[in-house]
Amino acid sequence: MIGSMTTSDSGKDITLRIAQNPEADELLGRSPLAALVGMLLDQRIH
Repeated sequence: MIGSMTTSDSGKDITLRIAQNPEADELLGRSPLAALVGMLLDQRIH
């Protein structure tokens, strides 16, 4: 699995590619904490 897997209203899986890096997207899809920490760090840097 690459990215975050979600189920849409139609019941199909949706893959989000947020980091544009397959390894990072896979980690973000597995770990909600990694996604949260990444978003917090992104806000602190910008």
